[in-house]
Amino acid sequence: MLICMTTLAALAVVLAVWWLVATTTEQTAAISIETATTTSASATNASASAASASASTAATAKHQSQKKLEALLTTFSQSYSNAGISLYDESTGATATLNSSSSITSASLYKLYVVYGILKRVDAGTVRLSDTLSSTGGTYAACMRQMIIVSSNTCGVALGHSIGWVELDTELARIGITHTNLNNANASGEITGSQKTTPNDVMLLLQKLEAGTLLSTSSTSYFEGLLADQTLDYALPTGLDSRLSFAHKTGVLSDVSHDAGILSYEGHRVIVVMMTSGWTDAYSQSIPEFTAFGKLISTYMLDNS
Repeated sequence: MLICMTTLAALAVVLAVWWLVATTTEQTAAISIETATTTSASATNASASAASASASTAATAKHQSQKKLEALLTTFSQSYSNAGISLYDESTGATATLNSSSSITSASLYKLYVVYGILKRVDAGTVRLSDTLSSTGGTYAACMRQMIIVSSNTCGVALGHSIGWVELDTELARIGITHTNLNNANASGEITGSQKTTPNDVMLLLQKLEAGTLLSTSSTSYFEGLLADQTLDYALPTGLDSRLSFAHKTGVLSDVSHDAGILSYEGHRVIVVMMTSGWTDAYSQSIPEFTAFGKLISTYMLDNS
């Protein structure tokens, strides 16, 4: 009987110890879970706060850039009234415009759209840059280069005709370029009327190019390379600071003069489209206007990079 009582007492002690350990373990686990939950919540809150702060900083930068670009255009418009301008700061997403929806004779800016049409076909595999363009006897690559860097009209017409002006207008409309009309050519592909576009449409093409959504990576680089090799610097470059790079395309007729491209300085990139009209001798008469704007946009680039 004594042994049984002793055994029961021992068993009671064991059970008590077991209960104490189990309770302590459960409490510890609960504390651990609570701590982990608190830590996770804190991390989530910290991440959300960081994201919110980042978004707020970006929004502030965009707002400040937009105000500066708008002030720049206001200053410019006090002296000049015949320009349509569209600006886009890639670093902040800020935009500013002046008469940017005006439909203006495109002059050689239409060649930007032609490059897109050809490279779209290169990406699709229906054209190779090394293929011969029957109407010129040279390759697509050679003709595109001449069309951009020295603004060859022969190559512009030949390449545009190889696509089809109606088809090119349709393809541009599909990507949102809806206020451009290039279908002003006769059956031989010769331009017989004024091709029209707007600063906003040219801007949209260049924005998509820079965003990598217009063409493949290789075709995007190829397009940008053509613009960087431009040799005709009679417009905006006359006022640009020498520290800036400008990959661009010009266009001039007797009554219009344009320049459009990507300005770069220390990683800061701004797309600029400037189209002017109303001249009688655009090549010479427009230079002071481009020079003035070139100086203004240079100051913006240098002060905000």
